[in-house]
Amino acid sequence: MAEKIKILFLAANPRASTPLRLDEEIRQIHEKIRAAEFRDSFELQSRWAVRPLDLLQAFNEVRPHVVHFSGHGTRNAELVLEDDAGTPKPVSVTA
Repeated sequence: MAEKIKILFLAANPRASTPLRLDEEIRQIHEKIRAAEFRDSFELQSRWAVRPLDLLQAFNEVRPHVVHFSGHGTRNAELVLEDDAGTPKPVSVTA
């Protein structure tokens, strides 16, 4: 059997940021995969309340083919993750 295409859904919605419907977004992704002809070819894994160090850990654990980030960003193309207290932590492209 061929290796499944691994999709990693990363979500971050720090407390001080505008609330997002992350649960609805992943529900829609699940729905589209379930309805696909080759649904058994995909494996969707998710990580929630992502902190900067969680990114590398998730990449190493899942070894995804596709990464979907759902959350906030800045005008400087930074992802806004959470720190250990749940407050916004911008992460640069370089990082």
